Amino acid sequence: KDLDEGEGVAHLVSVLSQRLTVTDADWQVGHSKIFLRRELATKLEKLVSLRVLCAARIIGRFGRIVAQNRASNLLTPWARFRMHMIKKRKRISAAKTIQAT
Repeated sequence: KDLDEGEGVAHLVSVLSQRLTVTDADWQVGHSKIFLRRELATKLEKLVSLRVLCAARIIGRFGRIVAQNRASNLLTPWARFRMHMIKKRKRISAAKTIQAT
């Protein structure tokens, strides 16, 4: 939301500073690099690891849902076929028993 208000790297770093509760003294924008103090760098690394863990959970949940759907799509027809074959075998067995008497 607040990233839409301004442009440039300086604005991006200031927004990150507000979100991570650090001051402007913890970072400096150069010509081609952004220099960070160790405190801000470690907070950014923690933020990145939290985002990665969150994404991993989402992907894992999606994978489990896909696996469950595939398993149910495989097992339901198999169970129906198995029940059909059991009933068919019982009918054949009953017919044979009747014919034997």
